Amino acid sequence: MVNLKNLIIAAVAITGVIATSNLCHAQAVRTAQIADFDELFVVEDTIRLDQSVLIGRIDDLDINVSGEMLVVDDVGNKVYHFSATGRLLHELSVADCHPGGMPRPHSARFLGDGQIIMWDTGNVSTYLFDSNGQCVQHVKSPDLININGMCAHGDKIFAMPIHSSLKAKAFSRDLDLLDEFELEPERWHVLITSILVRSGHSLECFDDGPWYVYIYSMDATPIGREAGFSRYEPAFFVERKRDIRRPVPTSLIGANDASNVVGLYRLDNSTRIVVHSRIRHRNKWLSDWGLTIVSHKNLFPSVSVPLFPRKGFKGGANGMLYFQGDHEPLEDGLLGNPELVRYRFIPPKNVEE
Repeated sequence: MVNLKNLIIAAVAITGVIATSNLCHAQAVRTAQIADFDELFVVEDTIRLDQSVLIGRIDDLDINVSGEMLVVDDVGNKVYHFSATGRLLHELSVADCHPGGMPRPHSARFLGDGQIIMWDTGNVSTYLFDSNGQCVQHVKSPDLININGMCAHGDKIFAMPIHSSLKAKAFSRDLDLLDEFELEPERWHVLITSILVRSGHSLECFDDGPWYVYIYSMDATPIGREAGFSRYEPAFFVERKRDIRRPVPTSLIGANDASNVVGLYRLDNSTRIVVHSRIRHRNKWLSDWGLTIVSHKNLFPSVSVPLFPRKGFKGGANGMLYFQGDHEPLEDGLLGNPELVRYRFIPPKNVEE
């Protein structure tokens, strides 16, 4: 026979657990206050890229702690390694480790300790390079298919799949599979399997580990952690209420009144930036992008910028944002490589309530 008193006590206990869980979840979502771009960023300098090579277009950019840059040119299908001042150090070549290979680079990342990783969609392959730009390893593995982001944390390389029906993976520095991680279940299947976050920017590594985004995310989520972090909702963010329909429209604008993630970026090793398109500010839909800046160490108030100048934005590092500027005019009247304009971040003290 069921003891009614014990049943009531158990029900109260379960209700308390659910209420506590809901409370913790509610506390984990905070509001990022509003600030203007000019309040937070000032022009630092302009970098001129070495004219000994010709860059068609900067599709992806990565910067290490020394300011060195990896530039992916998706017109010439090349990856160049530049110094912090723009001097060409290496053009990454796969000839030594993959003779006859003709890669179409997707993205390239500094891994630290002189290592560079590049993955390409042409050969569905991943390459490792040393500090001299020499290719030391070529890996073609089913574990590295359908990847849209990679980054290094400690002695591991993390890889983010294009959607959550696959698992995030952790590899050794030699690209041996070490572990797999479940991701948050995807909410909008057609959207997430049809339209991707900007190449290579669904995942980023910080001092506290790897974080990821989906295209409909409000903020980033850490891999392998279920508690102990906060998400921040930008003032301009509009949550998606429904999936898109097939056939997928050529443009998301007008297809759904909702914000979409452009990418997750690292301003520094403890500060993340989530960039959104399709934002709403002062009751108007804007073609501008919006960004949210969050300190993982709570060094300053989290802040959202609804009028972010999207033109030419390429990435961030060492407390600065990088924008592609105009092509440099040459003495012969032709146009050379695009310049990179850097904006330094000024942490906010007071922001709009």
